[in-house]
Amino acid sequence: MEGGDEDVEVRLREIAPIPNWRNVFLFASGKCFADRQHLRDMVLSICTRMNERQGDQIAGIHLAGSGLAIELLDDGLSRHQPKYVESFARIAIRALDGPNDEFHEQLASIYEPKLEQIYFEEITRRLHDRRNNIQVNAWNCLLRLVGYRVKWAQEIADEYWPSNPEVEVALLRQIPCVRSNRWAANKVFEAVRRSPVTKAPELARLVPAKLFQDAHPFEQMRSHILRVSRGIGGPGVNFIGGALRYFPAFMVRQRNRDLIENLAHLEDWHPSWGIYKSAAKFIDEPTKECLAQELRELAPVLGSELQAGGLILSAQIPWPLAACLEMCSDQAEMLDLANKADSGVLGGKEDWAAAEGRWAEKGITFADVVSMSDDRLPFDANIGMSGFPIGLPYRYLRFYFPDDSVLRNLFTLHSQMPKCVARSFIARAIHRSLSRVSY
Repeated sequence: MEGGDEDVEVRLREIAPIPNWRNVFLFASGKCFADRQHLRDMVLSICTRMNERQGDQIAGIHLAGSGLAIELLDDGLSRHQPKYVESFARIAIRALDGPNDEFHEQLASIYEPKLEQIYFEEITRRLHDRRNNIQVNAWNCLLRLVGYRVKWAQEIADEYWPSNPEVEVALLRQIPCVRSNRWAANKVFEAVRRSPVTKAPELARLVPAKLFQDAHPFEQMRSHILRVSRGIGGPGVNFIGGALRYFPAFMVRQRNRDLIENLAHLEDWHPSWGIYKSAAKFIDEPTKECLAQELRELAPVLGSELQAGGLILSAQIPWPLAACLEMCSDQAEMLDLANKADSGVLGGKEDWAAAEGRWAEKGITFADVVSMSDDRLPFDANIGMSGFPIGLPYRYLRFYFPDDSVLRNLFTLHSQMPKCVARSFIARAIHRSLSRVSY
């Protein structure tokens, strides 16, 4: 601060963009506001010019001047000078036009009631902006203000929150503070309720455990949703020699039953959640009649999900039902499989139990794979004697140890098989095996 005003200004402009000199800049700016008040406009102009791209394009893109204004406000140098508080606040809130999430968080933390009008105007204007990134930035700051119990922020958040479920989900995925904000987490819970079951795990992962009290319905459901989405379905059976293991969910397994039951009694949720009601019914009554009935009930509910290619089933759903659903691409195919189940083409309880016993004892062999011609899909009444539910996707496979002989046999088998679904399954098994081998 020694020397004339021009010397001070030159020094401040030189050190302002340098983070390591930030404390020095803040101290010197404080001296300007206390002892050389005629230099206050100069400090303000430094922030303004740092937001311009002519001098430093990178600083301009990141709106470094807004970040500097945030730090000056946080330092409190203009707290008793209303004119400058508002001026710095206008510059600071321009950070919502930039990509720095940390600035958006700091904007919320430095808020005080006398800045309400500025924050209200600037955030509301950006909520109307057609640019997605600007809207997301505004929401990120706004929801942090909601977390600080700022009343007007709560009111406009309620007013402007999108009613379209797809827009809502897209927004929740992008707002950084969702993981720590209870208001946003409640929106996640509502989105889970209104969204297809296939989108639920991704949404549930946005909210960390224990953000809510244990009694909160989302806290109760969150773990169940994640467990059924990522858990393996059964005890695992050897797949072609044991280098791979296959995990179809056996029909009677208490762990599967408990998980499914927790999701089978949901009311006022998206209709696709009915898949767990159907699974629970099939666990209680694993017959061809029940399989046919549940396929018919799910057909109108899951038809659009199947057409969109978005149905990713839980590994906990019993394999006869899961294999049927995985093989369908629309409602008509589900109804066709229901008719086949009714007529006994897919076998019955005894056949399915025999298949489970055979897999547990002998594993799934090369002969089982070769026997699964396309006319047997997803499985047939001979499943007790040969074959396996090839309708279940390759993610049911787990690779345990590299075995060159098994991989060679898989390659040989793939080369000798005609073009069919079973051949594609073997190709995916080879890919999954190779992806786990380290050299």
